[in-house]
Amino acid sequence: MSRWRIAIGMVLLVAGVAAARLVVFAVVTGDSMAPAIVRGDVCVVARSGDVVPGDVVLYRDPCARRPVLHRVVALNGDGSLTTQGDANESADRRTVPRAAVVGRVVRVMSFGRTLRLASGP
Repeated sequence: MSRWRIAIGMVLLVAGVAAARLVVFAVVTGDSMAPAIVRGDVCVVARSGDVVPGDVVLYRDPCARRPVLHRVVALNGDGSLTTQGDANESADRRTVPRAAVVGRVVRVMSFGRTLRLASGP
């Protein structure tokens, strides 16, 4: 099978899954999750599934202008989540209500590293 057929098949599969709203794609624009996830990476976020400490989640922060991608560090008694960016020294000040969670990251496509390497020093 040619590389083009595989590539087209993958694009169609991704488009079908996204159209079914089972996943969303998030392009990383900040540095708070470095070095695991860097600016320019694309994260595949599953809308369903349980969230446990250690998972990276995408959530809507009412104080931010765009969604936030951070790691869950604790599940709180009221059902909210405590999150923290990997590059941050401490946990986020505000907890995240479950209703604000878009989903959990199931795959990271490391385009950020690839773009950095391609652009040279």
